Amino acid sequence: MRKFALVVGIIVALGLAAAPAGAAAPEVVHTKVNVSLPGIDVCGFTVDSVVKGTNTFQMFVDRFGNVSIQFLSHVVSTLTNEANGKVVYVESAGRTGSNSTRWSTRTAP
Repeated sequence: MRKFALVVGIIVALGLAAAPAGAAAPEVVHTKVNVSLPGIDVCGFTVDSVVKGTNTFQMFVDRFGNVSIQFLSHVVSTLTNEANGKVVYVESAGRTGSNSTRWSTRTAP
């Protein structure tokens, strides 16, 4: 979660530092997901989970300085039952985004 906040902060800072005169090409950041969660309880079964995938952050700034951020994610969780070795794959994909917001770059007098 800290990595997510850091990436979003960097993206927003980049957008504020370069206020474009016209619509700019979107800023795009890709991150890999690779998380191991051993020995977790899922519906009464103890499983080892390995989650792998990709997150993509896109920031768009229009010619008026309005910023919108879109987050795309695709991950696959491999759940292995510790008792019998059986495996289940859970795939998840989604997209979220913010409404356009005016970010002010002016400082207070």
